[in-house]
Parts: sequence; structure tokens; C-alpha cells
Amino acid sequence: MLETADVVNQTCLLRIELNDKKMNLGDIKLYALNTFTLGLTTFSNIEMGLKIILLITSIGYTLVRWHNLHKSNGGTKDK
Repeated sequence: MLETADVVNQTCLLRIELNDKKMNLGDIKLYALNTFTLGLTTFSNIEMGLKIILLITSIGYTLVRWHNLHKSNGGTKDK
């Protein structure tokens, strides 16, 4: 079983080895995945605001359509 000192030493060696390497395709894939996840999380946070904007827009569109329909009929109801 590894002792705490051994784990710390292995972690330090791993960090040194990683610092010596240049960026490879795996690193680029990891950065792309992290960026996608961050974007998805941010979108989830603004989703409620987008729902409210959509609701207001649809209500406004409906009111304008009703107004135009009422105006085109001359304010009278169809019989």
C-alpha cells in the first residue's frame, strides 16, 4: 500500500512531466470538452430569461394580430 509521502512524490513527478510536454491532441480535445461544458452550463443559467423573452414576444405578436384583425373588420363582429 502506498504511503502519503509516496503519493505526494508521484504527484509532483507527474506535474513535472506534464510541464515538460507540449500541447497534444488529447489536450485540445480536453479543452474543447471543457469549453462545451461551460457553454452548456451558461446556457442553462440564461434559459429562464430566454423563456420570459419568448413569452413576452408571443403575447405581443398575438395582441398586434388581434388589433390588425379588429381594424381590418372595421370594429364589427362577423355574423
